[in-house]
Amino acid sequence: MWADFHGTGRTLISKAALLLWPVISGTVILGAQSNPDYRFLDEQYTAARFYTQPLDSLDSELVAGMLGALAERYGHDFHYEVAGHSVQKRPIHLVTLGRGPKKVLLWSQMHGDEPTATGALFDVFNYLMMHRGEPFTQAILDSITIYAVPMLNPDGARQSSRRNAQGLDINRDARDRQTPEGRLLIELKDRLQPDFGFNLHNQNARRTVGDTGRLAAIALMAPPFDAQEADNPVRLRAKQVAVVIYQALGPELSGHISKYDADYMPRAFGDAMQNWGVSTVLIESGGWYTDAGRYLQKLNFIALLAAFSAIGDDSYATADPAIYDALPENGRPIYDLIIRDVQVIDGTGIAPFKADVAVNFDNGRGLIADLGDLDVHEANETVAGERLYLAPGLIGVIRDVDLGAPAALAKKAQKLLEKGFTTLLYVLPGPQLAQFENFRNDAGLPGNTKAVLRLDGPLESANAKLVLLERLATGPVGVLAGQDTAAEKLVTSLTGKPVVPPEEADFTLKLRSLDPQLIQRLTEGQAQQWHLGHSATIKKGKVADFVLFTKGLLGRPKVHAVYVAGRLVWPAGD
Repeated sequence: MWADFHGTGRTLISKAALLLWPVISGTVILGAQSNPDYRFLDEQYTAARFYTQPLDSLDSELVAGMLGALAERYGHDFHYEVAGHSVQKRPIHLVTLGRGPKKVLLWSQMHGDEPTATGALFDVFNYLMMHRGEPFTQAILDSITIYAVPMLNPDGARQSSRRNAQGLDINRDARDRQTPEGRLLIELKDRLQPDFGFNLHNQNARRTVGDTGRLAAIALMAPPFDAQEADNPVRLRAKQVAVVIYQALGPELSGHISKYDADYMPRAFGDAMQNWGVSTVLIESGGWYTDAGRYLQKLNFIALLAAFSAIGDDSYATADPAIYDALPENGRPIYDLIIRDVQVIDGTGIAPFKADVAVNFDNGRGLIADLGDLDVHEANETVAGERLYLAPGLIGVIRDVDLGAPAALAKKAQKLLEKGFTTLLYVLPGPQLAQFENFRNDAGLPGNTKAVLRLDGPLESANAKLVLLERLATGPVGVLAGQDTAAEKLVTSLTGKPVVPPEEADFTLKLRSLDPQLIQRLTEGQAQQWHLGHSATIKKGKVADFVLFTKGLLGRPKVHAVYVAGRLVWPAGD
């Protein structure tokens, strides 16, 4: 486990170094303390792992199915019930394990798009049942009773939304109690009278540990119970449990554990629970360099079982809360990619300027997150941009398209990609439009590929107009046509798609200089002509289609690298 998931170039922790824990985090040395070695949980995790599907596929139906499977596998030892319902009447389940006098209440996914701990809870359930006759787990089950709500916001989970079906944030409803999900959590607290609570979330995956530039894999918090953020016995217990988790994960996460940064919020459930006398720990799953979902799921598994054990045998009481206080807070977000100190030709025609350009990946697509002086920010990947020029990917039109020769067309498209064209518009006659979608997938055409309908003749009948509209419905971005005003009026009035005369369309012109006006013609100009505005300029929020150029002989541009949606596609790209 200890080195498996660290990103390339990151410092790996040797097994010998693990024995030297405490961790050094930033410039703060957190004091050593006698604490159990929980590495055996990692060794047993693979066999115990129950939830193995992508975390973003979790929904209430899957939760119900997994609960049923666990009950069938373990019989009466595994108990669950429907404790309540969401706004849209989806069931909210409560799992009960153990028989001890100390009560622990956990709730996960009160934000529907934060599923990591939900997957981990099922791994914990399975582990406790698999090993229920063994000393470590039997001690937990004999000393504490675990009450767990694996998915508090099933409506939000179905829509991958933070909020519930009312559009309300459940974690901001502890006072007003307008959400049925929030009211249920309060009812469970009142009925069960837990001693400890665990509020399980995901935070921004790009947050760092203080100003270290290292990703925060886990952020911990013992929420305050009042505006003065004072300590009382309830909060001190929460801090001590947080220290237990910190020390259990420490050998694995040296320098990657932070303290969650939030002020007192009486409307939030963590703060409210602390105020109500439930010693509550917030666990925020953050980011990691590779295989983040699976890795963070495992960290939650280890954290929760270590906390259960320490609560069960009261060993948490020996933890020093000053260690929690010394944890560095979350720092500024880290970017996925930064091109440093590059000359930016932004596609609008203005003169080049020096900037750092940052890219983040959201739903698999790279977007320009910021540009300017970003020296204070770190990135998972950094590219040195000195002596390079960064410009939007060029947009070109290919008129001679032969669907019968896919290899030749793909080769031609690849050569254009290597010249800086990231978006290519393929001009096709009407009958071939329907074939293009499958063709481009089979041919493996590089970059962004879009179809343009070629109109070969005037619209002389109503039937011809109907055929034209049917073909436009198949997805071309526009029409390449002669001076047919009837066609232009019909297309623009009914579909809003552009009609471009051939003589006005720039095709695949060779870029002979890094003149901002010429680049604008092949980027923003083409985009405006074809109504393609998503990637034609280097601006915050635009898709990260860009090319890095060098100046060759006589100032002529030479392509250094090509990125499509933030991914390096040439040379040696994905």
